[in-house]
Order: sequence, then C-alpha cells, then structure tokens
Amino acid sequence: MHHKPLFIGLDIGTSRAKAVLLTSEGQVIGRSKFPYSQLVTSSEGIEQNAEEWWTATRSLIRDLSQQVPEGYEISALCFSTQGGSLVLTDHEGKPLSPAVIWQDQRGLPYRDMLLQEVTAESVHAKTGWSLGKGLNLLQIIRIRETDPSTFEKTAYFLSVPDFLALRLTGRPAVDCSNAGINQLMDVRRQAWDEDLLRAARIQSSQLPDIVPSGEIVGTLLPDVARDLNLNASVQLVSGGHDQYCAALGAGVIHEGDRLIGTGTAWVMLAASHELKTHPKDRKAFSRHTVKDLWGHMVSLGSGGYSLEWIRSALAIRGDQSFSLMSFQEMDQIVSKRISDANRPYYHPYLTGCPYPPNSEKAMASFTRLAPYHDRFDMVASVMEGVAMQVSWMWEAFADITPPTRPVIMTGGASSSKIWRQILADCLNQPIVVPSEPEIGCLGAAMLAGIGTGTFKDSEEAVSQMTEPVQTVLPDDRTEMMQERFNEFKRIQEKLR
Repeated sequence: MHHKPLFIGLDIGTSRAKAVLLTSEGQVIGRSKFPYSQLVTSSEGIEQNAEEWWTATRSLIRDLSQQVPEGYEISALCFSTQGGSLVLTDHEGKPLSPAVIWQDQRGLPYRDMLLQEVTAESVHAKTGWSLGKGLNLLQIIRIRETDPSTFEKTAYFLSVPDFLALRLTGRPAVDCSNAGINQLMDVRRQAWDEDLLRAARIQSSQLPDIVPSGEIVGTLLPDVARDLNLNASVQLVSGGHDQYCAALGAGVIHEGDRLIGTGTAWVMLAASHELKTHPKDRKAFSRHTVKDLWGHMVSLGSGGYSLEWIRSALAIRGDQSFSLMSFQEMDQIVSKRISDANRPYYHPYLTGCPYPPNSEKAMASFTRLAPYHDRFDMVASVMEGVAMQVSWMWEAFADITPPTRPVIMTGGASSSKIWRQILADCLNQPIVVPSEPEIGCLGAAMLAGIGTGTFKDSEEAVSQMTEPVQTVLPDDRTEMMQERFNEFKRIQEKLR
C-alpha cells in the first residue's frame, strides 16, 4: 500500500521545543510542545542541559507519530533551532558539560585574547556576525582557558542541530545559517575557516559536517527509529537557524521581503540575492534556508525577554492567584493605557543595543517616569519601547532592496493584538501576521519536503501553504506614536 508522505518540523528554541506534522498539500495536521529549563550559573552565565534537547526531540516525535492518520507515513524530519549555543561532547555525542546558551556573557573577557590573532572586522566579514560575547568562538576560548581538562577531552564542539543530528543519524551535521552564527565558518566559501579554528585551538575534525539547508543529512539509526516509533527509512534533512526557517515558513523568499521575528530576541530580516555588507552597519548576514538567497539581519536580544523581565521584576500577578499574570491579561490592560501620550519611555537594551552604530554600551532604562505612573504604564512602555527600537533598526536596511510587500511579523508577540498594533503604528505601515503560530516549525517541515523531493523548491513549497494571514493597518494612534517614536530616538541619542 502506498502511503502519502508527512514531514515533521521541529523548533528547538531557547525556552521550549515545538513541532508540527505537515502534509505534502501544505496542511498542518499535528502539533506538539515540550518546555524545558534554563540554568543560570552566575550573573552572566546561562546554561542548559543538552540532554533536554534530546529528550524534547524524542517526546515531540513520539507524540506526532501517534497523530499520523491512516494512509500517511512520516518520511523526513528537519530542525529549526536557536543559534550560537555550544555543547562539548565525546565521540558518541554525550555532553561533557552543560550547554552554553547564546545569551551567556562569559566570553567577553577573552575578546582581547582572540583579537591578538584575528580582527573583529575579519570575524564579521567571514562569519556574518559581529564578534559575540556569548557565541561559540569566544566560549570555546573561555573553556580552553578556564577548564583545560574538559577542553582536551572534547571530541566535538557542537551546537543544537549538529548535536541532534549526531544522536539521530550518527553524523554531526550543521546548516550554513547556524554554522555562521557559531563564528567558525566562512559563509561565502561554506567551509570552516582555518584562521578562526587556529585562534580557537581546535581542528575541523572536531566540528560537524556542513550540509546546506534542504539537503539530506542521513537516515535515522535503526535503534533510534525503533525508539521513536518511526520507519527505518525516515531521513533527516538539514534545517536552519530559527529566524531563517521562520522566514521560509512565512514566505520571505523573494528579493526585498522582510520579516520581524519575535521571541526571546526580536529580529528584523531582509532577503536579498546580493550580499551587501559594511562593517559599521551592525547587520548580520547569512545564507538563507532558500538556495541562492542571502539574509541580512539585525537582532534585539532583549525583545520578548524585556516583557518576561518586567513581569517577573515587578511581580505582576493575577488578582485570583499568586501566579504571574498571563500575557493575555497584560494585553488587555495595556490596550487601555496605550493611548496615553504621557507614558514613560523604555529603552530595551538589557543585552545591549545593536543599532544605531556605536551603541554597544547602551543599557536598559526608563525615562520620563512620574509619580502618577504605575507598573502597567511601565509594561505598556516596554511593549512600545521594543517596537520603537525594532522600527529604528529598519534604517539599517537602507542599502537593501526596499520591500514591495508588507513586512511579515511572526513569533510569540505576533499573537498579541496590542503589540502588533503598536508595531504597525511605529513603522507606520501594514503588517502581515500568518495564522500559523509555529512558523519556524512550518519552515523546517517545508525543508524536509524539499530535501526528499516532494517539493521541487521553496517556491513550490510556499505555494502549497494554504494558511490565511491577517493584515494589521496603522490606526488613529499612529500620529501620536510617531511623535513619541521621534522623542524616543532623541532621548536615546542624548543617553548615548
């Protein structure tokens, strides 16, 4: 009996894991979620247990395997993942220490040591990313200097997708968008860079194979397939960094298309066939999950994190319980406060400021606070401040082909009616919000279909998607929001 193919797209994020089950007709017919924890080791150190990524993966796949309808079978898997996280393993993929998450700041003291061998400009030019405090290159140097015993025992220096690929197929493999953010690969040549490896004191044999997005990594190991209740012929397809998978899932596959991805970090991404770089513009760049396309990106690391922080820091709790107030309840309250032009301003730089240039030392702050403001005015200002900073980041894309279609907003904040309205008002242009909430999972599942030949290419994969979208137009608060946006920039320029 011939069975119709199904594809699993898994998103292994910073705070939770998710997955969807996709048909070849573009219909999502199954979903699953798995939360996991962060381990904060110091004021700057943030770690996770990499085994939780594997536990989450197994749980999600097993759950979705139970949701397969009669006449269908799962044929391929693919990952959308957090980027820039590091795990040291032995040859079998067993972690030798906790995984270091991209938000970790402990690599900063080793920057000067690295810069004795390479320049910050060369790191950006080769990898596409400015030299990061928490990314793999500096973290490897930190571990080498502070824990030489573990460093010497390490067989592989991996990130999320290659760690999971090793577990699933026996082959550690990473896509180009993730390999670039690890700051060890030359993204133009799609190969590990010898200068960067020499600076880290590691060998290319200690790194995964580089497999472009949408290409086959391998077939599941027989015992793994049995454990996951899958056919032994199921294949793993190379995926992508979560924002690039979200871009594919949202249809950001043409010259000039733009995406605002929201999560722990908020990201603005522009697609382009031509690679345009400048060391002072603060944009990251990478190969898209779409063949022959580049992505240019500016990230605000404390986007969604700012709302999580203010909710916990002010202990904003619901009236009927001791638990923290839900984001839905906060939305309702903020929607009643947002028309007040006398709110304070929030400058959302808990993890630094990516734009404008020369803002690396910017710190988070509230300005224009008054005695009559309360904690919900501050929450409203947090939502507004994040939207304003991301709107300001739009200026960083002046050299990229302007979009001919509305910007697409994805991720957790896109489900907030008031937050997406604030963003439309700050940008003063329409925003399109896909109805599919797990857009990164969808992009990964589409890559699985491309890798196995079910979809000819990204164009065909996107054309199969039938999910409706919602358009959010600027409203009658736009003029007031534009005035506040200009004042926000003036204040921040003075603070700088």
